[in-house]
Parts: sequence; C-alpha cells; structure tokens
Amino acid sequence: MVSWQNGYCTSLENWRPQGLPGSNPGLTAEKMYWVYILYSRSFHQTYIGHTNEVSQRFYRHNRGFVLSTKRYRPWEMIYTEEFTSRSEAMKREKYFKSGVGREEVKRIVEQYLRQNG
Repeated sequence: MVSWQNGYCTSLENWRPQGLPGSNPGLTAEKMYWVYILYSRSFHQTYIGHTNEVSQRFYRHNRGFVLSTKRYRPWEMIYTEEFTSRSEAMKREKYFKSGVGREEVKRIVEQYLRQNG
C-alpha cells in the first residue's frame, strides 16, 4: 500500500518512484539510481542518500536496519531524483550535503511541511 499526500510519499510498500519532484517517469526503474531525502517529523531531522533500490532502502530505514537513521524513525520520503548512473547520483548527493545544497534541502523540507502540515 502506498500513501501519498500532495505528491509526497508518506509510507511505502511495493512502491516505485513516480511523480515526485525531480523524478523522470519515462526512465525504467531497473536501470536507475536515486538520490532521496528523508524527513523525520518526530526529530526534525533530514537524511540524504542514494540507492539503486529505493523501495528496499526506504523500508530498511524505517525498520531500523540503518544504524545512522535508526534513532530518528519514522521517516517520510519527501523527495527523489532519478539518474542513469551511480556516479551522477553520488555527485548530486554530495551537492545536497554541501553548504549550498543544504540550503536547497531546507527549502524542500519547508515546502513539504507547508503542503503537508
């Protein structure tokens, strides 16, 4: 079951990225890499990562299998971007973790919270 609020995925079961800001639905999921932003309302924390299996990765974050995110559960996936290569995804992840990129992440979170309370 997938739960969506204003174009943002709030829960994830059998989900593939589709229609999120930055996504390109014309590309096939099997060959893609994603950069994603997670947000924890409980702790007002963000997490930025990349993967080639976004649904499995999101599941692992919310089930506590990822040490760096375990204590901030539950997570909401608020943003994804698709890339055709891992190196492109890694560059974008690195950008989001830079000073300028953190400002962009902050704007993404603020927009998400305005739209989703």
